[in-house]
Amino acid sequence: MTIKKKLVFSNILMIVIPVIAAAAILGILLEDTGSKYGETVENMLYDQNGLYSAQSIVFAFREEFMKPELVHDYVSGERAGNKTGSSDLIKSKKMQKLAQELADLGYHFSIKTGGNSFFDNITEEERTLMDGFVKDTLDKSDSLTMTSKDTSIIIQSFYVNKNKLEIAAIHTADIKAKKGNQSYLRKYIFKSSVIFILGILVVVVLMNMFLTWWISRNILIPLEKLSIGSHRIKDGELDFQLDYKKADEFGALCQDFDEMRIHLKDSVEERLRYERYRTELLSGISHDLRTPLTSIKGYAEGLMDGIADTPEKQKRYYNAIHIRANDMEGLVDNLSTYTHLENGQEHYDFKCVEFQEYLNKVIQEYQIDSVNNQVKIQCNFTDNKLYVNIDSQKMQRVILNIFSNSVKYRMGDTSVITVETGQEDDYAVLRITDDGPGVNIDDLQHIFECFYRGDVSRTRAGDGSGLGLSIVKQIVEGHNGKLKAENRGGLSIIIWIPFCENPADN
Repeated sequence: MTIKKKLVFSNILMIVIPVIAAAAILGILLEDTGSKYGETVENMLYDQNGLYSAQSIVFAFREEFMKPELVHDYVSGERAGNKTGSSDLIKSKKMQKLAQELADLGYHFSIKTGGNSFFDNITEEERTLMDGFVKDTLDKSDSLTMTSKDTSIIIQSFYVNKNKLEIAAIHTADIKAKKGNQSYLRKYIFKSSVIFILGILVVVVLMNMFLTWWISRNILIPLEKLSIGSHRIKDGELDFQLDYKKADEFGALCQDFDEMRIHLKDSVEERLRYERYRTELLSGISHDLRTPLTSIKGYAEGLMDGIADTPEKQKRYYNAIHIRANDMEGLVDNLSTYTHLENGQEHYDFKCVEFQEYLNKVIQEYQIDSVNNQVKIQCNFTDNKLYVNIDSQKMQRVILNIFSNSVKYRMGDTSVITVETGQEDDYAVLRITDDGPGVNIDDLQHIFECFYRGDVSRTRAGDGSGLGLSIVKQIVEGHNGKLKAENRGGLSIIIWIPFCENPADN
């Protein structure tokens, strides 16, 4: 069953059940008290000879008789010897309706003013009967109503501009009535009650229809939007937004649905990025392994084919094979480190150290180990003490990878690297700048990506694995730091590391 049908059914039950219960209670009450008082009340309201009805009709038409212009025209016409005024009154629709309704009840009547009648269908016998009943009483009263068995008399008198207007009506057994005698209770109260109840039922049904439409509209519209949204997601479409801004439960549900869509979109995009990364990773690994393997294979075939026919040549070939094997070992080591860092599997041993003292030690060790690289390092440190929380070994790898990257891409046989420190807000700042060719401005945002070298060619053996700066990025972010690259003569890499408390303060 649909929600709309459930709403209609529930609304109907909310009406029908109370109505049935009320009817049952009313039936019990009527059964108990109706026999005692029902007949008495009905007798009290019995409309004998249609007297109450005829009296009500006469009184209801009083406004028509009280129009001053009609009475004035009639009186003037009588005095002038013509009947113009009375003719207009008799021909009026209301007058004809009065005559018809009184006739249906079995009444003849007359209307007169100044002792002259301008409408009269009462017979002589009825007139004589009327005079016999009310002549003495009428001298003392302008209006009266009386009933005796089958005879009923009504006389109503009122004044219009000092002119007395009298309406007299009589019912006898000889006058045939289209509407027989009946209880006033049954004739009017029951009829009115039935109309009232039917009116209430009509209003209830209409209100039920309106409320069902209104409630279903407020429910079905957001449900339809949610249904359309879910089908669009099922079809792979994630770039849309649910247009439902009402501050109700469905508004909150639509907002949650939209947040779920955004999260799903981010997940899909992340999966696509991962797929691209995996493809690039496999491509980079296969390429960077192929280059040294090809070299090793070439030197090995040279040894097997006897091309290296002297001990000196053989030693040179063995040496080349050893170098390429070391290159492959370094690539595998870098790849393993990068994978552990990216997956959050690498352990960090953080300690709070003075950053500039630490940098001096790392630089001194590098200069001793790389004396043949012909690298000059210039330091420009701030006078302030910079205490940072770092893993000493991993931060050393960051610095050495940057130095190694500068050496690999330098233009000549020597290079100058400048190391600067400073502070910015809650961060210690490290800037390492070389005197190399720099990086194309379009490549700056990509140099920290895996296997990215800033050169589309990956065939030069001296280019390295393309993992060095990717590892730098992973380690810096593992320190809750941030970094960026820019051109400043050569390539300049800036690293921000959060401060820690000075151990001496504790």
